[in-house]
Amino acid sequence: MQVIEIGVDDLSELASFYDHTDGPSFEALSQLLQKPHTRAFRVNIHGEVVGVLWLLLSDDAVEIIDVRVADAYRRQGIASHLIDTVTPNLLTQERTDIFLDVRETNSAAIALYERLGFSLESRRRGYYRGAQGREDALVMRKSLNPSATSPS
Repeated sequence: MQVIEIGVDDLSELASFYDHTDGPSFEALSQLLQKPHTRAFRVNIHGEVVGVLWLLLSDDAVEIIDVRVADAYRRQGIASHLIDTVTPNLLTQERTDIFLDVRETNSAAIALYERLGFSLESRRRGYYRGAQGREDALVMRKSLNPSATSPS
């Protein structure tokens, strides 16, 4: 699986990947990509985009904004491969933490992130809107700084 960085000129290839989504809108992600602190990557199989990872970089952390895999390719290690391939290359001596948030009911994603070494950092009450009302976001963190500890 080859991971390819997405540039502004590549966005048209991703539009159909975001046809029906409950995550960030494609328009919002596209606008973010025009800013220097945003990076995006994709995995193609047989010329088809099957996985996408969007990241926001700050001085001290990497934030995963969106990661998604096409339905037909889920549970094949694509999200893990994207995260494991891309994030180590973005970390620096100062930028040692990776953060993300996930719906508390998204047990498959939570299990994936835990397998990748993320742990619960905090909770954002009522962060997401859904058909059933508001839902909490779990903020998860992976630190590559051995001296850093996460609160219990």
